[in-house]
Amino acid sequence: MRIIKLLQSKSRAFYLLLVLLGFGNSLVYSGILFFINNAITGKRIPFFPDYDWLFYLLIIIISATCNIISQKLLIVMTNDMLVNYENTILDKVKHASYEKFEIMGKQRIYAALGDAWILAEFPRTFVASANTFIIVLCSVGYMFTINVAVALTFTFFLTALSIGFIKSGITIKDEFAIIQGLQDKFYAYMNDFLDGFKEVKMRATRSDSILSDYIAENRQKKKVVSIKTYTKDTVFGFVSRFTWYLLIGSIVFIFPRFFHLTVASMTVCLLIVLNMLEAMNFFLGSIPFYFRVDTSLKKMEDLNAEVDEFEIESIISKRELSNEPFRNIVFEQVTYQYSDENSNKVFKLGPINLEIRKGEIIFIEGGNGSGKSTFINLLTGLYQPQSGNIYYNDIKVTAEMHDSFMNKLSAIFTGNHMFSENYDRFDISENNVLLSDLIQLVRLKGIAEIDVERGWIGAKLSKGQQKRLALVFALLESKEVLILDEWAAEQDPEFRAYFYLDVLQAIKEMGKTIILITHDDKYLSAADRNIKFSEGGIVADNLKGVNEFLTL
Repeated sequence: MRIIKLLQSKSRAFYLLLVLLGFGNSLVYSGILFFINNAITGKRIPFFPDYDWLFYLLIIIISATCNIISQKLLIVMTNDMLVNYENTILDKVKHASYEKFEIMGKQRIYAALGDAWILAEFPRTFVASANTFIIVLCSVGYMFTINVAVALTFTFFLTALSIGFIKSGITIKDEFAIIQGLQDKFYAYMNDFLDGFKEVKMRATRSDSILSDYIAENRQKKKVVSIKTYTKDTVFGFVSRFTWYLLIGSIVFIFPRFFHLTVASMTVCLLIVLNMLEAMNFFLGSIPFYFRVDTSLKKMEDLNAEVDEFEIESIISKRELSNEPFRNIVFEQVTYQYSDENSNKVFKLGPINLEIRKGEIIFIEGGNGSGKSTFINLLTGLYQPQSGNIYYNDIKVTAEMHDSFMNKLSAIFTGNHMFSENYDRFDISENNVLLSDLIQLVRLKGIAEIDVERGWIGAKLSKGQQKRLALVFALLESKEVLILDEWAAEQDPEFRAYFYLDVLQAIKEMGKTIILITHDDKYLSAADRNIKFSEGGIVADNLKGVNEFLTL
């Protein structure tokens, strides 16, 4: 089993854990059987017979201590392993390129890490299973001291029952893999349903389709497989339990006739079997749980292996771009191509030749599918050119400089995400003059309230107001280049006019270079330069004061 091998490889304390469990539990269960047998047969312990109760109490204390220590060790080991897995995967994802992240999809990460909860149940179940297993071993061992023939018969019964349960468990394991596969798809559908809720609400056909054809069908398939799987597990559990009852009947009616069992020996055997009944049922019943743990761990390992390649990007030695003031960004014969799974070209941007100069306000125009978004992804560093080069201050941006290049820019994307915490460690306080001025600039004074305790701005804002707050945060980053992707789309007409005619000029006066994707033709005169994209290329570049487009 994966988790056992993993625990072995992660810590030598795993063997100490097994020793403590084995010693503590074998001591207490052997002691219990010993004292029960002495009580039935009228025997006393050979030393200090008047203090047999004290020895019994001492055995329990030693066993409890061993169990507590071993349980603590296992809890620490399991949680260390779980947190290490989560941190390792997320650290590798952090180094992933945006393209690779898009291909993998966030639902894969959610699904794999979401299954990790089952590992939290492992310590309790493992210790309980170890206890029951030791009960069985001690009981069978003690039965051999009573009657060898009965013990051999009993051993054969246990072996056959265990083999049957394991075979059933292997079948159930495959079915659990199917259930988890359906669950992964369910997460993907729910991601579409929740993240695209506005779009879902807009179309009855889309709404009915995602709920009926995908989510409901997925849940129905999961229900059918789950009923089949858990019914199989339950039926075998009942078979096991009633087989035990047959064994009890054999001890009472058959064994005394063929194995010459005395009443005292039969009584002890019955006590042993009754003591083992619940223990063995729990042990065998926990087998499907371990298969589920194994399946979940395999998903985490598969994800871990998949993101291993992301570490290659972190291994590349990093080089910093110069801290000299921004002068320009140059695109030289830059291309980027999307391909389908058969490597057939779907869309190509470029070749793009372009220079963005300090202090410019540049508007990017173009219809859907013109290449604007791909250009912005290249400009922000989320995508890397498949051919051609990008230069920052006339220095070629190589793979070693890629992170440094991205760090030179601030960007607000169309689907801007508002973070719930101050991850950028901004000075969010009433004493921050720049923050107060920026809030005033975007007309959020009295609307966006500073949460002093959290050091964050915690207010329920409309989508347009969230974009304004995002602009405040972007300006707090103090980068010289600001990229805005359809920023004004959610603003009301009054603020939109104010943004184009006043806010942009105020930001420019702060020393910023602004690149803005826009569909607001009404305000094109607010730009120093208008660039138009169509069918993957720049078809026009209009400088302010030049009457005609410079057609490329």
